[in-house]
Amino acid sequence: MVATACFTNSSLLSASDQKLFRLIGLTPGGLKVNEQLSQPITIAIVDDGFNPNHQSLLPFSTPSKSEISNNLTDDDDNGYVDDIVGYDVSDNDGDVSPARGRLEDFYHGTFSASIIAKLLKAKLGHMDAYPIRFLYVKAVSDYSESLRLDSAYKGIQYALDQGADVISNSWSGGSPREVDTSVLSNAIRANTFMLNTVGNFQVTEPVLPANHPAVFGVGGTDFQGVLDPLANFGVEVDILAPAVSLQGATVSSNDGFRSGEGTSVAAPMVAATAGLMKLVNPAISVTEIAGCLHNTAISVEHRNPMIAGKIGAGMLQVDAAIKCAQQPNLNFLETFRANTRGTVSIDSTRLDHETNTHEWLIKPAGAYAAIKLKNSVSGDLEGIGIEIYNAETPEPTLPLWQGMLSALPSELQIEKSAVRIRLRGIQEKDFAFSSRYVFDPIDFEKRYCSGRVTLRKDAEIRDGSDESRYANRSDCQWLLKHRPGYDIQIQFIEFDLEQKDSVYLYGGDQAVQRNLFATFSGRTDPQIVSVEGGDALLWFLSDYAGRGNGF
Repeated sequence: MVATACFTNSSLLSASDQKLFRLIGLTPGGLKVNEQLSQPITIAIVDDGFNPNHQSLLPFSTPSKSEISNNLTDDDDNGYVDDIVGYDVSDNDGDVSPARGRLEDFYHGTFSASIIAKLLKAKLGHMDAYPIRFLYVKAVSDYSESLRLDSAYKGIQYALDQGADVISNSWSGGSPREVDTSVLSNAIRANTFMLNTVGNFQVTEPVLPANHPAVFGVGGTDFQGVLDPLANFGVEVDILAPAVSLQGATVSSNDGFRSGEGTSVAAPMVAATAGLMKLVNPAISVTEIAGCLHNTAISVEHRNPMIAGKIGAGMLQVDAAIKCAQQPNLNFLETFRANTRGTVSIDSTRLDHETNTHEWLIKPAGAYAAIKLKNSVSGDLEGIGIEIYNAETPEPTLPLWQGMLSALPSELQIEKSAVRIRLRGIQEKDFAFSSRYVFDPIDFEKRYCSGRVTLRKDAEIRDGSDESRYANRSDCQWLLKHRPGYDIQIQFIEFDLEQKDSVYLYGGDQAVQRNLFATFSGRTDPQIVSVEGGDALLWFLSDYAGRGNGF
């Protein structure tokens, strides 16, 4: 199959789509795919149900060539009857659409698939036959009382069995059984790129399956690159994509659209990008796809300073990732890295590399607790040395680690925010070196105050941050004990909180609703308040993204 894309007229795009494409570095049209493909690239979507006949999905709803529709026979001998465009692994049939009467309950899969289609069409332009097909995997029964994807892991295994190149999961959560976890590991062995949303549960760590080593975790942001208020964050997040409100297909008609937002919007964008990367280089490995996505992402740490290191490599950049996929070895060889996670490598057997040394500077913005390196070496390593230097300052330093490349540990942790890696003696050597790195964040949560402090006399109360911004996830209480014959008077000298962060004042020593005396928030100094004839309790709570100067 030979595919040549047409340019898309950007003036026909909505203002929202144009804004989105600028944010994720996607230039509409222009991608030419001259690769001879024996079969289309397959993107599997595991979700609650689908309308493959929707106008936005129909060009990607390519029927199986071997399976004959509705003859109740497994024509292609793959173990599944009538799986023309996918399969319902919950009800064990080839009908991937939700049950009639429950279309609006199970709308999510159709919507998520249409976001993938939106990006593919934008990049490939109008085509009579797209070289990418969707495999629809319905993972909730028509008769299920809940909306949980009870057969999600069974659906993943089906997608793997069908040879899916990419598996897109716009869902998360649950406590999978041991057999389910093994299904995730199968993706590595199958060289299938699998991604999941990190969830919309307002917790600091992504939940399964996003935090499994075989899964690429996707978080969400607004149009400014600020983490979405509902999106999870943590060290297992791999990349960010916009979780903004977008128009996508509705399941109830073939031409209707609805709006949606959250990480369920973000993950399909990464799935579409991975599919395009596979399209331009069918031989690319899962590790190389992940490395290209990491290396080409744009850092947004400056917009999320209190959770630096917990939001992945940065914002998805579609065009740059596709370019990297065409020659990943050249990208991994580039000497400067500003991402908090990524890959550096050199394979002399695939490059005309004539210098005797090579080095990489890995220096993301901000401060971090450490950098972790996962290293792999092979080939003729005799005489090749490696040195790792502190790069936090420009002044020369002694190596933090040095030795022969053959002695390099498979895992190494350096407690610095920036490092320089240098190889020596590499000329005319047939060898390969690769290092996947990730920076450990400094834990800013509850950094300045937590717990309860009891005060029995006049005192000045501070959130503890001094000249810094107050910490995210602050949870601090000050119990002001009553002095006989005196009222308690409270005056705020400085006050600068986000509207969603608050100081609560209770009359008494318990933070219960009936005792709530007043609530303070915003950037205006509250008036002097007095609590008569009893104790008072101040309780300061902040969410994950404090940007004020505190009080």
